[in-house]
Amino acid sequence: MNAALATAYQKSGREAVTTATPMSFAQLFEAAPGDGEEIRQVQCETLIRMLHFIFQDGPHPGCTTRLTYLLAQRLAPELVLNMSGAELADLLGETRAAWSARNKRIFTGYLKARGAKAAKGRMQKSDTACAKYASASRGNTNRRGKFKRAA
Repeated sequence: MNAALATAYQKSGREAVTTATPMSFAQLFEAAPGDGEEIRQVQCETLIRMLHFIFQDGPHPGCTTRLTYLLAQRLAPELVLNMSGAELADLLGETRAAWSARNKRIFTGYLKARGAKAAKGRMQKSDTACAKYASASRGNTNRRGKFKRAA
């Protein structure tokens, strides 16, 4: 984990130890000038819904961490140092394919189920690229059937 983070920090040009003062919980809900009580109520409800989403598979730290990092990668990639899915998968001890499948299930599947035409997100291959990779993965078929099997 430390090696993956060190690489990401190095690529982003930032130091591994941040000196930023963390935001307090009170600051999270401070009203901006002109914000009414209704807006603050919507913000609180949104945060609670987000927490329910993150804890949908239970309170296991592994499950919640993976969903948190996936949300960060898709919604605010600078928070995870613009790391790729492969880098985040390595950081969290899983395969790139597992990360990609979760990403597709949560984001792409959700958007496609609701009729979105452009369901691909940032750092995801286009549908045409996916089709080309699928075609290439079928292998070289130009010699198929030319070799006889030993009896």
